[in-house]
Amino acid sequence: MSDFLKRTITAVIGIIIFAFILSQGGNLLKEALFILSLGMLWEIRNSLSNIDINLSFPLLVLFNSILFFAISIYNNLALGLLSILFILIIAFVLLDQIKLLDLGLYSFVLVYIPFSIFQLSHLDHTIWMYWIWILSFGTDTFAYLIGVLFGKHKLIPKLSPKKSIEGALGGIFGALLLSWIYFSYLHMDYKLSLILLTLLASVVSQFGDLFASKIKRITGIKDYGKILPGHGGFLDRFDSSIPVIALISIFVQVMIK
Repeated sequence: MSDFLKRTITAVIGIIIFAFILSQGGNLLKEALFILSLGMLWEIRNSLSNIDINLSFPLLVLFNSILFFAISIYNNLALGLLSILFILIIAFVLLDQIKLLDLGLYSFVLVYIPFSIFQLSHLDHTIWMYWIWILSFGTDTFAYLIGVLFGKHKLIPKLSPKKSIEGALGGIFGALLLSWIYFSYLHMDYKLSLILLTLLASVVSQFGDLFASKIKRITGIKDYGKILPGHGGFLDRFDSSIPVIALISIFVQVMIK
């Protein structure tokens, strides 16, 4: 079976499952996010181990569970982060294998993955939840198509040789076009603030992809995992979505609520 066929079959099955989870929301969404975050933590931990950065996966699971508990019971991720801070301090004092630099790495990994994607629970059953995927997947899809058709000038070849400036601009255009269609369908005014946010989200989405690519280059891996045939790991599929989730969640919580 060709890689293209594998990728297509995986994408179709993934979209069906993904759409069902988003439509149901509630505990099913939270549980899916918990499983997804564990998979991503496993992948990032394994990639970093290639350059002798050895994070404790049981400790990552513990921290992930605390954040999940905080969002599920108290609907307050800040409480989860505060709890993790105290546990990190205690672990650093009591365990010799926890080095000073490890504190920063654990904090980064936890904010980058579970803290960011758990923000989706705040957007459950809202128009903003679906807009996130329109922005990130729309940017990815149009960047790929425009890049294949018209790409001539390399974007950052040392990180991602196939990405082009034309593709990056195409991704922004795709996000704008699909967002306009989405808000028109909802009979909402696609006002200037949303247009500017679309531009920012598309750029952020592409930097999320490049960020994950740079980690792969540094750690010497091709993909983060093999769980998604034709796509790689969870991080390979959702790398561009993570910063968009954080961005839109901040926008909604600060500007809308």
